[in-house]
Amino acid sequence: MKPLKSLVRAAKRPRAAAPTRPARLVIHIGDHKTGSTAIQYAFARGQVRLGGAAVAYPTKLNHSFLRKQCSAYANGAAPARAAAEEVFRRLARRIATSGAPAALISAE
Repeated sequence: MKPLKSLVRAAKRPRAAAPTRPARLVIHIGDHKTGSTAIQYAFARGQVRLGGAAVAYPTKLNHSFLRKQCSAYANGAAPARAAAEEVFRRLARRIATSGAPAALISAE
């Protein structure tokens, strides 16, 4: 059991602020030859704002790699499912810590 003094000191230490989560998550599934890549480049470069605020776009171009992760999560054996869960957790952390009021995931 910890002494009372150490518990009091720990309680007085400033805590890191909890990450703010986006109020809105948009999932864009672009059809072939509809300009999805142009949209993805604009978001990846931070050129799109929503109500004057940045939109979290947690990748360099697109999220097409998530197709494999979704399949592994739904149909894979335990190791593949666990690996997919870790990919989803990393993506969720990037979005949660972005501070943006909205986030976009885009794939074709």
